[in-house]
Amino acid sequence: IPLHERTAAANASNADLFISLHCNSNQSGTTRGAETFIMGLEKSEKNLQVAARENGDSEVTDTEHMDPEELIIYNQLQDQNLAKSREFAELCRQNLAVFHPGGSRPPRQAGFVILWKATMPSVLVEMGYVNNRSDEAFLGSGDGQDILASCLVNAVRSYLLNRSSELASASIRPEGLYDYGQ
Repeated sequence: IPLHERTAAANASNADLFISLHCNSNQSGTTRGAETFIMGLEKSEKNLQVAARENGDSEVTDTEHMDPEELIIYNQLQDQNLAKSREFAELCRQNLAVFHPGGSRPPRQAGFVILWKATMPSVLVEMGYVNNRSDEAFLGSGDGQDILASCLVNAVRSYLLNRSSELASASIRPEGLYDYGQ
């Protein structure tokens, strides 16, 4: 599914949270562990290289095709959601740091298209390095996949419980959704 269609589906469904799951790689093959990213515009050379890989070597963010009003709305939503994205990324990191054999680095900001296009709190989770033998074995095992899923479910549960009163009163919520406190 193309990157822009992933966030478009989340936006169309008025999602409360967007999580994009990925497997990482690098040139050395020795780095391992998980890491999380939230939207950011830091332009260091390393961040630009990572963003180029995640964005498919494309700097195109469709901003040149957006109306000025649409661009302002996206920027305002990103500003509003940055603290919530950071909160969720930290919950992911805390869970992954305990249970991922390679640990988890602190959340970072990056200009990934998939995060920029989301109109709700959003996080990109790199679950491990496919070119590290230990991470590859962990990612490919049933136990490793269960651990990763449990870490993410626990992070989502904690985030939703922290935000349950806010989500219950949100005006954009679809009718008939469940209670997060259960």
